Amino acid sequence: MKNQNIKVYLNAFTCACAAGKNIEEIFDTLLSGKSAIVEKSGYIDNVSIPLGKIPSEDDFFEIVHQNVETLLSKVPGFDPKETTLLVGSSVGGMCRAEKKFFSDGNFKNIPVDEMSIRSIADEVKHRFGFKSALSFSTACTSSSVAVDYAMDLITHGLYKTVVVIGADELSRSAVNGFDRLGIASREKYTPF
Repeated sequence: MKNQNIKVYLNAFTCACAAGKNIEEIFDTLLSGKSAIVEKSGYIDNVSIPLGKIPSEDDFFEIVHQNVETLLSKVPGFDPKETTLLVGSSVGGMCRAEKKFFSDGNFKNIPVDEMSIRSIADEVKHRFGFKSALSFSTACTSSSVAVDYAMDLITHGLYKTVVVIGADELSRSAVNGFDRLGIASREKYTPF
C-alpha cells in the first residue's frame, strides 16, 4: 500500500552529454557559448550532418561509470547491495548491434544480452553491485518513467534508496528515424 506521508528527495545529481562529461564541463560549455555540435558522416546516407559530439562505446560506458561513481559518493551510507538501479534508455544495446552489422553486414553471432535494452543496466549493476536493475525504454520519456517508478518503489516501502540513470548512445537508427520524420536539423546551433 502506498504511504502518502513519505516524501521523496533527490539527494544527488550528475549528468553528461555532448557538451561535457560532467555538470561542470556542461556548464562551462554553455556559458562560453561553444557548440557541442560537430559535423558527422555515416549516419544518414553517408551525408555529413551536425550531431552532438559522440564518444566511442568504451568512452560512453566509462562516462556512465564515472558519473555513477560521482553520484554514489554524494549519498552518505550508500550500500548498492540494498539498492535497485533503474535505467531509462531509448536505445540500450542497439549501438552494439549496429556496430556489428556495419562491420560484418549481418546480426549473426551477436550475443542477445549485448543488444538488449537491459545492456546498460546490466553493465552498471555488475560494476557497482546493485541488488537489482530494471530498464525502461519509452522513447523520449524513458528516464522520466524510471524516476516515476523509483518514487513508487520508495512510497510503497519497497526500497529506501533507488538510483536512477538515463543513458543513451547516439544510434544510426535513431538519427535516421528523426531524419525520416523531417525533424533532424541541418543547422549547427549554439546553446544561446
